[in-house]
Amino acid sequence: MKKFSNAVDLQNLALDLVSALRSVPEIRTLPSTNSRKSLLSDILRLNSAISSEDYDIYKLIPLLRAVVNKEPDDIVWNKIHAALIETTPPPRPLPSLNQTPKPHTTSSFANSSEQRKHVDAVLKEELGSIYIGVRGFYKAYFGGIEGLEEMVTAVFRKCHGNNPLFTEYGWLGWPKSAKEREVLDWLAPLVRRLHNLAVDEGFNLTPERTILTQPNRPLEGSMADRKLDTGIVCNSDVTNQTKYEWSQILVLGELKSSNPKEDTASKTWRDLGRYAREVLTIQDTRRFALGFTLCGSNMQLWEFDRVGAIASSPFDINRYGQQFVSAMLGFLLMNDEQLGYDPSIMSTSDGKHYIFTGRHFDWESYSE
Repeated sequence: MKKFSNAVDLQNLALDLVSALRSVPEIRTLPSTNSRKSLLSDILRLNSAISSEDYDIYKLIPLLRAVVNKEPDDIVWNKIHAALIETTPPPRPLPSLNQTPKPHTTSSFANSSEQRKHVDAVLKEELGSIYIGVRGFYKAYFGGIEGLEEMVTAVFRKCHGNNPLFTEYGWLGWPKSAKEREVLDWLAPLVRRLHNLAVDEGFNLTPERTILTQPNRPLEGSMADRKLDTGIVCNSDVTNQTKYEWSQILVLGELKSSNPKEDTASKTWRDLGRYAREVLTIQDTRRFALGFTLCGSNMQLWEFDRVGAIASSPFDINRYGQQFVSAMLGFLLMNDEQLGYDPSIMSTSDGKHYIFTGRHFDWESYSE
């Protein structure tokens, strides 16, 4: 194998390899090595890990040697899987709600300002690795949604029609103050409008999904009183939208006003991470949970699982209106598997879970 003068050469070669792997079509359909969405999810995490300062790049020498030496495909794939398993460990289970809480978890902290300074470190420990600005995030989680591209094109075209919702100055009615309550009052009607425009254009969107707009009311089903700013919820009883539970949360949403004097970005991931932990604990058949944050007009898309979190690069929704429409309609259109639910586990109306065993189409009872 070629001799490299320093770790930077190895890092550049590894990043080139990851970039090439991301372009392989099979990556999006092959199963994850660590029980995530797909092998592409693992590749994205590997890309972020390689780019970090504390990653031991020399771990990838066996894989790089196999590629440079043009070894057989099966050997190269074995090296890829080995590298992914070592670099992106499998999700660890969250503590069961029936267990006695550990002294140092986010559940043990009261929602008081004096405790806030301790939460970040504990939450980081619980969430694991957090990677921001992951390239290819949108393609990984939205690229496989059937019909989304056509829907977004049609709806965004309508947004430019008579009485436009979106102009060169941004979205109609966007609150210049960007205060949380005002943004939510603007966001909820717009998402409903986008939903209705899609239906008017002949696209099929379930009416059972709606945007959550109760930031001051705690969601039911948790040991702690936690309030979610916004998100996408499932409500089979569309006539009753007064009470929601954590079990109904499909997509997490967090709003923060854009204040240059405050570190709003860190506060946002902290709060969203706490809510993601709640969802993954209560919805135990989910492999991951998706979410979005709005810090002022800057939007970021997130994925949380039981080993960490990754996020897209932020974008200004008043500059990139079509990207915003694509994200919101994507959340409304995703199937259960794309939302993070394990497709091998079936749930019954009485709350029991069954997992497909693969033996003559038999199903066995599933429990943690």
